[in-house]
Amino acid sequence: MQFLLKNPKRIILAILVLLMLGIFWRFSTLLYFPQAGNFLEKETLAKLHPQESLQQSFIVPDGNLAKLEFIMRSPGIKPGDKVLVKILDAPCQKNIRQGFLTDSFLSSNNLYDFSFPIIPDSQNKTYCLDITFQPQSSTAKSLQFFYRAEDGSQFKNTSTGEDFPDQTLSLRFVYKNPSLWKNLVELDQRISQYKPTLLKSFPLALIASGFISLSLIVIIFLILL
Repeated sequence: MQFLLKNPKRIILAILVLLMLGIFWRFSTLLYFPQAGNFLEKETLAKLHPQESLQQSFIVPDGNLAKLEFIMRSPGIKPGDKVLVKILDAPCQKNIRQGFLTDSFLSSNNLYDFSFPIIPDSQNKTYCLDITFQPQSSTAKSLQFFYRAEDGSQFKNTSTGEDFPDQTLSLRFVYKNPSLWKNLVELDQRISQYKPTLLKSFPLALIASGFISLSLIVIIFLILL
């Protein structure tokens, strides 16, 4: 500690290192990949009253499912209220993942996330989604989830028995690889998809790392100057 206190510049450099580590850690936690071509559509609204549940089956196209995204009509979930979400097996009996809807990092007024530990073997698997509105402190009368037409799909309100044939809740599948390296590789592939050769794969990684390294060198130089 005295090694740092003897030179204020060393304290600034130490803070810089900690900040950079924090930024990279936060960046790694936000690396998710939405299902390509899977758009959230605002077509029709289904009301969910307190203590009621919506349930539907769905098939996941890819492995490493890590998040589901939903859109609701504003104002959405009021502070203090909870929406319990469960991913069950195909017969809707065994609980696989459970948690609560949270505001999206994108700060959209009507986008909500259900994040959970990766399901690595989710590809082409059928699961059952169960959503329950659990108001805690507000007097909210209902939540309104968007849904859209989709032949062969169906969801229902298990509390009232109301069925919605050939309809699906407007939700999006989001994936996350089990390692940071694989996430960076996929990020590179998605960024490079429509770029010229100069901005693909290794050249893109070289440009990005070079920019970050040069920026750090300049900052350190200015601190030590």
